[in-house]
Amino acid sequence: MKSTLYVRTKTQKAIFENELQGQLSDGNWENTNTDSRLWDCDVRVTNDKSKLGCNFAVRHPVNFADEDMIGWIGDRMVKYGSAVNPSYNEKKLVADLNELTKIVFRSRK
Repeated sequence: MKSTLYVRTKTQKAIFENELQGQLSDGNWENTNTDSRLWDCDVRVTNDKSKLGCNFAVRHPVNFADEDMIGWIGDRMVKYGSAVNPSYNEKKLVADLNELTKIVFRSRK
């Protein structure tokens, strides 16, 4: 079975695919025993709240809304979000990163 992450919005998908996967594999969190399945998983948008999250158990949680990381690459992530939603800004980014942290690292039963 292919590793899949289900997120709530197209903007979250764009940010995760274009920035967070790289930060997990060889960026901000490369030394934190993160799960390699997150680095190359399929990311899909769903309206079904019961599907939100990964179809696998993630080993080590991180905080995607880490203030230092937002300071370093927040502008880049806002750019990815703006490609999907032209009114995207840093406030929306922080809300998406907080929600992505909850979605990715929640327990699915």
